[in-house]
Amino acid sequence: MPALQQYQHLSAIHKIIIAASFSAILVLFSAAGIYFKLFESLEDRSIDYRFLIRGEQTIEDTPLVLVFVDDTSAMEYGFRSPTPRALLAKLVNALNSKGASVIGLDFVLDRSHRKADDRLLAKAFQQAEGKIVLARPEQQDSETDVTRSQIKNTISSFAPFVKQGYSGVRLGSGDVVRRMKVGPEGAQHSFVSQVYHQFTTTYPELETAPDLTIPINFLGTPTRLSDANPVFPVFAANEVSQLPDILFQDKIVLVGSGIPDLGDIFLTPFSQVENGFLPMFGVELHAIVLDMLLRDRYLSEFPAGLLFLLLACYFFCSAVCFFFLPARWSLPCFILEFFGWLLLTSIVFSSVGLILPAILPITCLIILFVGCLLVTNIAETKHSRFLKQTFKQYISPELVDQLVTHPEQINLGGETKNLTVLFSDLEGFTSFSEKLKPRDLVLLLNEYLGEMTDVLFKEKGTLDKYQGDAIMAIFGAPLEQPDHAVRACQTALHMQTTLAKLNQQWKNLGQIQLKVRIGINTGVVVVGNIGSKDRYDYTVIGDEVNLAARLEGVNKMFGTSILISESTLQELGDNYITRELGRIVVKGKTHPITVYELISHVSQPLDEPKTAVHHLYQEGLSAFYKKNFEEAAQIFTKLVKTHQDPPADFMLYQAQLLITQQPEPNWKGEIILYQK
Repeated sequence: MPALQQYQHLSAIHKIIIAASFSAILVLFSAAGIYFKLFESLEDRSIDYRFLIRGEQTIEDTPLVLVFVDDTSAMEYGFRSPTPRALLAKLVNALNSKGASVIGLDFVLDRSHRKADDRLLAKAFQQAEGKIVLARPEQQDSETDVTRSQIKNTISSFAPFVKQGYSGVRLGSGDVVRRMKVGPEGAQHSFVSQVYHQFTTTYPELETAPDLTIPINFLGTPTRLSDANPVFPVFAANEVSQLPDILFQDKIVLVGSGIPDLGDIFLTPFSQVENGFLPMFGVELHAIVLDMLLRDRYLSEFPAGLLFLLLACYFFCSAVCFFFLPARWSLPCFILEFFGWLLLTSIVFSSVGLILPAILPITCLIILFVGCLLVTNIAETKHSRFLKQTFKQYISPELVDQLVTHPEQINLGGETKNLTVLFSDLEGFTSFSEKLKPRDLVLLLNEYLGEMTDVLFKEKGTLDKYQGDAIMAIFGAPLEQPDHAVRACQTALHMQTTLAKLNQQWKNLGQIQLKVRIGINTGVVVVGNIGSKDRYDYTVIGDEVNLAARLEGVNKMFGTSILISESTLQELGDNYITRELGRIVVKGKTHPITVYELISHVSQPLDEPKTAVHHLYQEGLSAFYKKNFEEAAQIFTKLVKTHQDPPADFMLYQAQLLITQQPEPNWKGEIILYQK
């Protein structure tokens, strides 16, 4: 029934389709976000925190040595800027004599200072020819040919004896250095690549990608001369000549400024408030990148194809969890997945140096979580509205609320369930309805049905339908009720009590008196919304339903008010007083059933005369089952004459009938009824 199905909960296949759709959209969004560098500053900051989580790293047997031209070293020559050429000349000579393999000077010697000092430095370069690498400004695309020529001419006196390389340092968000350019730019190589080439005779394999910029794998807090355990061996320029040759022999010695005031300093991920945002000298940046190249200690971006596949799985699994887990677990699941992804990015970063994006995926996760909640809430709202509209006429408002809160307990499409069905009908309704005016009849019925429905709702029963003066009710659906038989019987007793009060009120007003007959049966039936696509009712169908209706009619034969089946009796336990009336075969059936009269709850015990009647009736019934029809007739006659017991009157007629018409040999006490 399409009209019904559109208001059902999202089916499993619908949830999976929506989850897959959301995942695909978010993967595309992530791809676009990476391409357009959305949240770049936040992503950079997240990588900074990954460095802090990983902590400081140590390296062993490094071929790198740092020499800082600190304030003390420079001031021996009377000034700090530009870096004294005489100091550099002395330093180059000392390092060359101590067997340094490569001497990298992280200074831009772009202007002459003292001619004599320049000649002294040029001579030192000449003596150390093949070992010296100088830093030079990076040529930008916006520079003119004149500017480039000027840059070249300013270092012409040193050019024959040195290699040159541009710095390549890249400032990121927050003025923090996170990347360095190492790829060639035209004929230029980076400073780090030139040092690498001088040491290994080859350029790094990374240089195959022009303009390549790589993330820097920082090792720890920026180095100072005062550090007890620096990452790289570090010395002051003025003490190199006095140090043992072994410290520099066959090593790469990088010389750079160690004076913060001169500006060759950069913030790194390890520059935190705890260390006063300690900056790193540019020469150490080059040392870190050079160490990365020499030891293959790179930070790698996660391959795009694998990244998008991973994100697709992450988003899809998250969406499936949001859709299929109970609502109370959605938020904990979201929190787990949120921090789980952050933990994953930290683990792969710390263990294998892989950089997974963090901010964009968790942003998408938030969008996914909200989207799934919206879809679920829209479906829940429609479903809840449908449930209220469908069941408000069947069950009490409290039960409707419970149904909306726990809709998973029902299957509106139809299901087989064991429950209890109750039929009630007014005795002689047709005859007395003819005596009343239509308006009075409607008022009477409305008052009666209203009171009976209130009783039904108080016991959490479900009103199936009204059929004129008749009421059909079910217990145990749409919500589970393990005690559905008990509720049905309690409802029947309360109906009789309520009708007695109504009769008393009507009697005082001179109105007609009513008598209701009730039949109750418990069994397996089909329950659900049954009807067309436009009109349907929540109802039950099956043989057990028909039997409950037949039991209501059998009351007329036994002269009773409430009849229940044996299957209902078995559900009651010892809490109710009942009387076995006999075995009957209702119209349309071939197998006998035992019927019982429901009398009262055990809290309202019978008086002695009624108890005696019941015992005597059981004696007569036992004789009847044993085919002792004369004895049975005598007992039932006594009950009729002495106690005016209606069931005994019916059984007396049956006993007398069988005295004259002996039953079949396989007869087991059943009475065949030929009317409803």
